[in-house]
Amino acid sequence: MNKPPYTITPKILKLVSQIQSLLGEFKHLDVKKPSIKLRKENKIKTIHHSLAIEGNSLTESQISLLSARPKQTDRIEIAAEHFGHLNFTRKAYMLLHKDLSTSTASRDLEKAVSKGILKVEGIKSTTKYIFKKSTPK
Repeated sequence: MNKPPYTITPKILKLVSQIQSLLGEFKHLDVKKPSIKLRKENKIKTIHHSLAIEGNSLTESQISLLSARPKQTDRIEIAAEHFGHLNFTRKAYMLLHKDLSTSTASRDLEKAVSKGILKVEGIKSTTKYIFKKSTPK
């Protein structure tokens, strides 16, 4: 076995211990993500500037139009911000995402339930969804 090019000293052990302690404290902080709207705006600006470096002349509004259709995970995050911990129906979910078909909305909600993000209350026409307090990563 090769010997590492350093020696583990008591000072190193103390510093590693302090780092571990601080990391443990950070895990318990309730750090909120920036809003989806802010993240989307920053993503569009990043894409715009990256394309500009490559000589592409698309404007931010053109890039925004190209990326306007949200993915399923984005739609669920948008719904989480909109509904919070309130009950909502598939119809309310579809009203939030205007161009969404019934089958796509159902698939979105079923997948979120299977991932443990949402819980279901009721059956058939009385089905309501609610976001769980802590969602899995």
